[in-house]
Amino acid sequence: MKSTLLGKLISGLNEDEWKSFVKHMKHRDKEAKTISARLALILEKPGAMEWEKEKIWRKLRGKEPFSSSQFSTDCNTLLTQLRDFLRMKRLGEDSQALAVAALQSVNRATIPGEFERLWESEVVPVTKRNYPSPDDLFFLYKAWMEKHNRSMQDKNPKYWGHYQEIAMPLTISGYCRK
Repeated sequence: MKSTLLGKLISGLNEDEWKSFVKHMKHRDKEAKTISARLALILEKPGAMEWEKEKIWRKLRGKEPFSSSQFSTDCNTLLTQLRDFLRMKRLGEDSQALAVAALQSVNRATIPGEFERLWESEVVPVTKRNYPSPDDLFFLYKAWMEKHNRSMQDKNPKYWGHYQEIAMPLTISGYCRK
């Protein structure tokens, strides 16, 4: 498990970061019924990173026959959630940056009604301001890019333009390529 990308990322975290992520997963999935929440709880156990994939699979899925592709999918889902959590934590208290990060996260997860609910609660109040600041305009630009990605993804499910956006560094004037 240590050789996987998820294992390497978890190994790079300090104990407080990992515990806060597991606490976040427990809080997010109150009953810990989702596979990713259960996988996080399993990996929290001492020595779990040294276990074989098959042993983790048995703890996670019971008597189902081991499927390497399904196990990779489960690990990648947890990896995406861990990266989103770390990015949100790194953004700190900046509410607009957190709103854009949440929009990006929901956009990638393709949760049907959640994107629109988040858009109404976070973006619409900023658009109703009479005199938006430069920070507000930059926030609206990033939010509208997520809306564009959402609409493109709805039209073509293979469209993943937001991954390219996330990889680009931010500047004061907006996104720029390296």
